[in-house]
Amino acid sequence: ESMELTTQSQSWSSGKNITFRFLFIYFILYTFPFPIGVFSFIQDFNIANLWNPLVIWTGKSILKLDYEITVMPNGSGDTTWNYVQVFMFSILSVLGTMVWSIADRRQLEYEKLLFWITILVRYYLAVALISYGFVKIIKTQFPFPFTNRLFQTYGESSPMGLLWTFMGYSTAYNFFTGICEALAGFLLFFRYTKILGALLAIGVLSNIVMLNFSYDVPVKLFSMHLLFMSFFVVAPDWQRLINFFILNKAAAAESIEPIFKKSKWRLAYFVGKGSFIIYVLISNTVTALQSQKQLAE
Repeated sequence: ESMELTTQSQSWSSGKNITFRFLFIYFILYTFPFPIGVFSFIQDFNIANLWNPLVIWTGKSILKLDYEITVMPNGSGDTTWNYVQVFMFSILSVLGTMVWSIADRRQLEYEKLLFWITILVRYYLAVALISYGFVKIIKTQFPFPFTNRLFQTYGESSPMGLLWTFMGYSTAYNFFTGICEALAGFLLFFRYTKILGALLAIGVLSNIVMLNFSYDVPVKLFSMHLLFMSFFVVAPDWQRLINFFILNKAAAAESIEPIFKKSKWRLAYFVGKGSFIIYVLISNTVTALQSQKQLAE
């Protein structure tokens, strides 16, 4: 084997096997076409268009919606289209889990697949957090309130408008929240720091989810998925975390071995990973600076 797992393989319970199969399929569907979707030439091709016919058909024929889905994916992540897509992902994951469970019922554990799907989830989560972090650090997501907002009466403000006003007022608070998001994302790129990054992400995203619900910000679905992914990353180490933080017991160190044994594969892996991280950092910096320039014009 070219890969060294960080945990010893043990037989899983049937419930754990079924849960993993469902989550594995769901995460693949939800994150598609990540990681290649990070690159600008893929972003120009709207992948959501591929789902449009199936989402519209599901809403009309399966859910029997009394209206036609006409609002396609846009700045809001909580449209009917998005909810129907999540429903569709769930149904496909259930069906896939049933087929997988029947076809592979003798498999007792999925440590290798868990290893790789966790990497996918970590990187997806890291890119999202860095993206949101940079637009706060460079202060383009929440610009200082414009004149029309300042002259607007308090009673005329929408809940989301109030959130954007108080966030936009403070550059320091934008910088603080942006650093927390970006740092959590950066830590998630590495196996040695993934637990710290995921725990920081849980704290940051819990606050974001509450803000989205409390101020009716239409990014509830996406932020909840990111929060769930953070919990997924730390789930394999839950016993160690409970021992350390709650039970005051010794927590055994995780044995982290190189993913690839052969030096040429390890070199290719580090070059590819380093290039990907550098691209993510540079592209998000450039995007945020371009947005800042547009706001200033």
